[in-house]
Amino acid sequence: MPQVLIWALYFDNFPHGHYGTIRQQIWSVLHFPFQLAVVGVVEGSQQVALARYVIKNWAKIDSGIDKYCLQDNLDGTKLRDKLLELLDYWYFESKTDTLKYQEITEKTIWEIGNTTNICSKANATDYINGESIPTLFYNMTLDMFDGVYVGLGMKLPADKLEKESASAIALKSWKLVYLYYWVSFCTLIACSIAFLILIRRHRRDAFDFISIGSRCIALTIGGVLIGLVSNEVGLYQFLSSPAVLPLCLILIFLVLCFDKLSAVFCNWHLLKSGQPYAKEHEEHHHHEHHDGAHEHAEHASGHAHHDSSHIDHRKSAAWSIHGDPHDDTVPLTRGTEYYGAEHGSYPMTPLMSPPLVSPPPTTGPHAPGGYMPISNSQNFGA
Repeated sequence: MPQVLIWALYFDNFPHGHYGTIRQQIWSVLHFPFQLAVVGVVEGSQQVALARYVIKNWAKIDSGIDKYCLQDNLDGTKLRDKLLELLDYWYFESKTDTLKYQEITEKTIWEIGNTTNICSKANATDYINGESIPTLFYNMTLDMFDGVYVGLGMKLPADKLEKESASAIALKSWKLVYLYYWVSFCTLIACSIAFLILIRRHRRDAFDFISIGSRCIALTIGGVLIGLVSNEVGLYQFLSSPAVLPLCLILIFLVLCFDKLSAVFCNWHLLKSGQPYAKEHEEHHHHEHHDGAHEHAEHASGHAHHDSSHIDHRKSAAWSIHGDPHDDTVPLTRGTEYYGAEHGSYPMTPLMSPPLVSPPPTTGPHAPGGYMPISNSQNFGA
């Protein structure tokens, strides 16, 4: 979906005429950051969706512990069985990379089940009032989350895993993903504004003000979202919500809607006023008309020259190209168009149709109603 909207954002305002050499060079150079921004938005959309999925699973783990321990106050076997069901939800046994997390988490769950009154009402009340949750629950949460993260195919450096957990690495990586995603979005919108300014040569109208204004609003919203990085709690709450990708798509979609509406209004206004649609098209049409006039004149001149040369060629075609009509020593035959091979004519001479023979008179030595028979001895240059 982002690819389609970005495609429309770029090609709906593609230049169709010359708008200055310097401007065209700047327009070309701006495509480098523009293409990087396109890659950042498209690839960042996938990474942001992945981050939300992982955070959602982490929230599922936390909500499961809260329900079984703090609300239901399960203990012993019942608590162990519920936690094992929660572990089986992710099928860690189905992959080699996550199998070890299945074994580690199972071991921790068995320890929790063997701990007496770990989730009793008294202890649960203390947990709710601010006392830290038992270390066993904390370790189980991290191990289970690490399995979810690695199960998605995320390759983490072994040296980093020795120093910190996968969850800690994930928190840092999501912050970076979120940052470059919205920076790419802002770069994309900024380049779009620059393109609109560079390609316009005629006087400003409502389309320019509305289209550039809508992009400036989208750029401002993107800058505010970039500033959310300074607040980690708000950042991860926003990442865990389903609003990140739809917000980006809605902003681009609204920009396109404002472009279309303003273009329709301006076209209607120009049509009503009788002014030309666009100056560059008018100039282009003028050049085409001017060039067409030249081409028409050249075509007419060339046609006249071709006719005259064609007439001269037909005049000369009545004689052999190797004969001299003023040389009485070489007999020339009118009607055969060219000499035959016995006179040394050019072997690749083009063939000419023989002149039509007039119909025979109705009276005379020939049979009425027919044509004079053509002698087979005539040579037509074949």
